[in-house]
Amino acid sequence: MIILGIDPGTIDMGYAIVDKKTKKVHKAGCWKLNNKKPIMEFLEEIIELIDDICDEFGVDVIVVEKMFSTGNNSNLALLNVLPRLISNICTNRDIKYLIIHNSTIKKRVAGNGKASKIEVAEMVVKITGIDYDSLVAVYKNRVGNVTDAISIALAYEE
Repeated sequence: MIILGIDPGTIDMGYAIVDKKTKKVHKAGCWKLNNKKPIMEFLEEIIELIDDICDEFGVDVIVVEKMFSTGNNSNLALLNVLPRLISNICTNRDIKYLIIHNSTIKKRVAGNGKASKIEVAEMVVKITGIDYDSLVAVYKNRVGNVTDAISIALAYEE
């Protein structure tokens, strides 16, 4: 079973394609989004990115971290639209869809619903064998988006 984990955002959106059985990370990264585009172009960009991944890897399930926003987030409207957008992609492709709370992700991956980002990233490395230093070299300050996306995919349970 191929899982696409998505760490949603309006500037950086982490993604990871993980084989549920083997825990192999087929691909992981961070899409740099242009949220200054008109909203329809912005949403079309996200659809295209997700469609391309689904086509390339034959995704069975898309799992998205439940989004939350602090009161000062000017992109709140976009954050509210993203779950529905991804749900529509899944419906059109007959793919399972799950929104999962970050404390559930932390509990399933690190064994503690209050685990820190570092603790979750350490467990991602331990579970998948992915080379963390390579991720840091490529994604630098966005590596957290990538490890979050991997943890989101790993947290999927049928």
